[in-house]
Amino acid sequence: MSAGETAPHEHLGIRPFAATIPPDALRAARALMGLTQTQMAGAIRISRVSLAACEMGSAETTLKTIAALREFYQGRGIRFLGRTDWTHNVVHGSGAYWHYQAAVLRRFLLPDEANFSAARALLGLERQEVAEDKNVRLTLRQVGNLENGGAFTKKSHDRLRDFYVDRGVEFLSVLSGRGFVGLGVRRASVEVPPPRQLWINRGDHVFTRIPTAWSRKRYNRSRF
Repeated sequence: MSAGETAPHEHLGIRPFAATIPPDALRAARALMGLTQTQMAGAIRISRVSLAACEMGSAETTLKTIAALREFYQGRGIRFLGRTDWTHNVVHGSGAYWHYQAAVLRRFLLPDEANFSAARALLGLERQEVAEDKNVRLTLRQVGNLENGGAFTKKSHDRLRDFYVDRGVEFLSVLSGRGFVGLGVRRASVEVPPPRQLWINRGDHVFTRIPTAWSRKRYNRSRF
C-alpha cells in the first residue's frame, strides 16, 4: 500500500494492531509451534508466569515481553492476524497462521485443513473442557488424537470441527498438491478479510475428500 493510500476498513475506525498482540493470537501461535508455556518462556528467557500473563491479557504484561514474543514467532514463520477497532476497543479477526513457505522449508507436519490444537488455544480452553462439552462427547484420548495426528474416526473429526466453527473459529488453509492444508486459525470476522490466497473453513474431507457442508460464504476464498 503506497503512502497516503487509505487502508481497508479505515472508515470503520479499524487499524492493524501495532505494539501489542491479542492474548488469543499468542496462544494460537504457541499451539501452532507445539510448544508448552515452559518451553516458550525458556526460548525467550522470561518466566513462565510472565508468559502466562501475556497469554491471559493481564495488566502486568509489558510491551518489551510482547515484542520479544513477536520477534520469536515471526522469525520462525508465524504471522499474526487482527484489526483493532479503537472506537469499541475490540480486535476483529485475531489469530495466527504459518507462512506457507516457512512451514514447508522447515518440513513441519501440517494438518489436513483443521488445526484443532490451535483452535482450542485460540478459545483458551483446556482439553478436558472440550471433551466434556455436550456437543462434543469425546474422550480425552480422542481429542488428543485429533490434535496430534493419532487414530480417529470421521464422526469424531466432524463433531470436533463443528464445535469450533460454531464457537466462531475459522480454520485457514491453503490449496496444495495434497489438497487443502491447514496453516492456522482466527476469530470469525466479517469486518476483516483473511490473508490473500488462504481459504476459510474449506477443505477436502480427511476421509471422503468431499468438502464439509458449511455456509456458502465460508467456501469462498478471500478476494482481498
